[in-house]
Amino acid sequence: MPVVSAAQALPAHIIEEIVSYIYTLQQPSEDIIDFESPHRPVKLIPLLGICSRWRYIVCAIFYHSVILCIDKPNTFEIYKSHLLRMEEAIENKCEHYICHIDMVININDFCQHWDIHSSNHASILKKCGPLPTVHIMEAYIIQECQLEDDKSIITDRPLEDCLKDIDSNIHTFADALEEILPNRARVEVFRDTIDSYLDTDKPIEEIVTRLNSIINRHTTQLILLNMRFTKHLLTDLPNDSLQIISLVDEVLPKTHVALIQRNINSLEQLYICGTDDYSINSIIIDDASKNNICIYPRLRRLHISECVASNKTINQSTADPFPQLESLECEGKFPFHSTGVLKQGRSHICKLVIYLNDELMEHLTKDGIFTKNAFAQLRSVTLCIDRFDSSNTFNNMNMLVAKAFNLCESTHKIKFSGIKLKNIVKDISELNVSEKLHHLDVRATPLTIDMVIKVLYACPRLLVADIYLQKDPDCWDRGVPANSLLKCYQNEYSDLNFSVLRLNLKKIKFPTIRRASEFILLLVDIVSSITHVRLSRGYSLDMKRVVKSIRTVRKRPAYVGHTKLDNVKFTAKS
Repeated sequence: MPVVSAAQALPAHIIEEIVSYIYTLQQPSEDIIDFESPHRPVKLIPLLGICSRWRYIVCAIFYHSVILCIDKPNTFEIYKSHLLRMEEAIENKCEHYICHIDMVININDFCQHWDIHSSNHASILKKCGPLPTVHIMEAYIIQECQLEDDKSIITDRPLEDCLKDIDSNIHTFADALEEILPNRARVEVFRDTIDSYLDTDKPIEEIVTRLNSIINRHTTQLILLNMRFTKHLLTDLPNDSLQIISLVDEVLPKTHVALIQRNINSLEQLYICGTDDYSINSIIIDDASKNNICIYPRLRRLHISECVASNKTINQSTADPFPQLESLECEGKFPFHSTGVLKQGRSHICKLVIYLNDELMEHLTKDGIFTKNAFAQLRSVTLCIDRFDSSNTFNNMNMLVAKAFNLCESTHKIKFSGIKLKNIVKDISELNVSEKLHHLDVRATPLTIDMVIKVLYACPRLLVADIYLQKDPDCWDRGVPANSLLKCYQNEYSDLNFSVLRLNLKKIKFPTIRRASEFILLLVDIVSSITHVRLSRGYSLDMKRVVKSIRTVRKRPAYVGHTKLDNVKFTAKS
C-alpha cells in the first residue's frame, strides 16, 4: 500500500504514544455508575481509518474495555451512546483486543428460563470464543424493579420453579465464564443497594449467595461492595490465593474476616471501607487463642476509610501485625487501640495518612511515637482532622498539627487535608520539615499571593505545590491592577530564589476572570522557577477562560522582556 501521508510512515512506538495521549484526553465527566464504566473513545475513531497499521494499534486501545449489558435497564439507558458495548466489539471482529469487561447483571434475569434462543450473558460470551487476554472482570449487580410489570417476574411464579431456573442459569453462566474468561485474575463485584420489596425475597438471596461462581479459583485480586456471599468463597477459593482484597460494607462480617485471615500469607494490599474499629481489630486477633496476634508477613499497603468508633472492648497488643507495611492510610478514627502498629512500624512505614484528635495524640505522645526522626523511612504524610471529634476547635487543630510535625522531619511530601493552618508561613518556615520537602499540599488553607510566595520561599527544595489562591480579603477591587502595583510586587520579591517547578492551583477565588489571571501570572513571574501551572477549580470561574486571559495579560508592559514566562505551561482541568 503506497504511503499517502506522513502519519502512515511513523514508527509503531510513535503511533502508540500518539494514540495513548489522545485516549487519555477523553476522561469521563462523571461516573456513569458506581464503578468506572468503559466510555466509547470517540476521539480515536478518525484514527481507525488512516491505514491498517494505525487500525491495528488503535484497536488495541479502543476495545481494551467494554461493557456487557443485556436488557438496557432504565438506569443506564441515557448513557447508552457513551458506552462501548461488547456486542460492538464482536460485530467488528475485535473481541480479541478486550482485556477488561464490565458486566451489568440484572438479577431478575436469573429467575427466568434461559433457552438456546435467549439473549443472556452466557450466550453473548460464547459468541466470542475463549478470551485469554481478559484479566479484569467487574460485575455490577442490580435489581430492576421500577416497572409494575417487573413484579410478575418474581412474585407470580412458584418459588421452586424460580430456584430451579436460578440453579440452571448460574451454572450455565459459570461454565461460560470458565470457558471464555479463564484468566480473570481481578474480579470486582458490586451490588446496588436499591430499597425495594425485592431485597428480602428468597430468589434474590439465592442468586446473590450463589454468585461466588463468577470468582475464578486463580483470582488474585478481589473487590466486594455490599456483597456478603463470602461463606461460599471460603470453600471455593484455596488458602493464600489472594494478593489484594477490597471490602466495602457497614459491618465487617465474620465471613469477611475469615476470608482475610485465610489469605494471611499472600495478602499484599488490603482496603476496608465503612466499618468500625472493633471490626478492623478483629482481622489481627487469632480466634483460636484470642491473645495471639495474626501476622501478615507480606502486607505492604493497608487502606482504611470511613472508620468509626465502637463501644466494644478491644484487645490490646504491642506486637506488630504488619512487619512489611509500607503504606498505612487510616481515614476516620484510628482503628488500632494499641499504638503497636505505629510504634513497631516506625522502621518500615513510608506513607502515612492519619486523622488527628486529642485521644490519639495523647497515646502517641505517651508512647514516644512523635519524637523527632522516629519514622526513619517516612516519605509521605497526610495529616487530617477528625471531623467527628467535637474537641477539635480551630486553635486545637493548630496545636495538634504542631505536635504532629515531628512525624514529618524526614518526609518528602506533606498534605494537610481539611486543615486550615492559622499561621502557615510561621509553621512552615520555623520547623525543620521544609529542608527535605519536595511536595507540599495546603489546598485547604486559603492563601493570598504574598502568603504563597513566602511559603514557597520557606521550602528551598520544593518541587511541587498544591495551593488555594485567593484575593486579598482587604482588597475588593474587581478591576485590572495598575502597572505600578505589579512593579511594586516584582521589586519587593526580586531577591528571592525558589525551587518549585509545578504549581497546582487546586482552588482559586477571585471576583473576575481577569483579576484571577492577573495575579496568577504575577505569582508565576515572581516565582521564576515554575515551569507548569495547573488550574483545577475556580468556584464560579471557567478555568479554560482564565488560561486564555493569562495570554492577554502577558502582553502588559510589566512583563516586557520577561522571556522565562514564554516557557511556562498553563493548563486547565476540563
